[in-house]
Amino acid sequence: MDEFRHLTIEALLRQVAAARAEDRLDTVQREWHAVVVRATPRIRAVVKSFSFPGQANVRIHPDEVDDVVHEALIRAMRRMDKTLQTTNEKAFLAAMGTCAFNECRDRCRSRLVHEKRSAGNLGDPARGAKGDDERTKHDDALYRLAEQQRLDDDAAHEARDRVQRALARIENPVRRKVLELLEAGYKVPEVAEALNLSPANVYQHRSRGLTELRGLMDP
Repeated sequence: MDEFRHLTIEALLRQVAAARAEDRLDTVQREWHAVVVRATPRIRAVVKSFSFPGQANVRIHPDEVDDVVHEALIRAMRRMDKTLQTTNEKAFLAAMGTCAFNECRDRCRSRLVHEKRSAGNLGDPARGAKGDDERTKHDDALYRLAEQQRLDDDAAHEARDRVQRALARIENPVRRKVLELLEAGYKVPEVAEALNLSPANVYQHRSRGLTELRGLMDP
């Protein structure tokens, strides 16, 4: 990754967007991995400060921090085609923080479920209906909160996925590239220069492309 050492995060993000628009997938992957690694301090800070929603004493143990950071980095690298379609450093780092938070949340949720099952307090029919009712007053509220947060995150990811899938189905290659570059954060004059079009043509492709995109995304 030393070849990218002289580049800022935003410069790397722009290179990723440009390579993506030109379908240079090997370059996209290499540069994406490089920029994700740059976010390691942000990811580590989120992991170290994490507390489980609704249960502040459930945290990542200091001995687990390095492992969780590693898993969060892998999670972020795998979302190359699903998330983080931005050339803005603050937006990118915020998204990296979300990846780290989700990794922490999933790990702590698994730990809580394991502990409750080991103690016979989760789904144990021997407790009877009354015991279950008493347990669920607190536990169900906690799990509903965590599950709703997971669903909200998943819904946001799914929305971005739908846009990317619809973009891939636009048949006009110029129109598709115009939308991809605009979505990546490039301005109309930059898109016009990159694709050797007039700004008027870019606006036209954008208008028709968005109409087509909405049609492709309709259920």
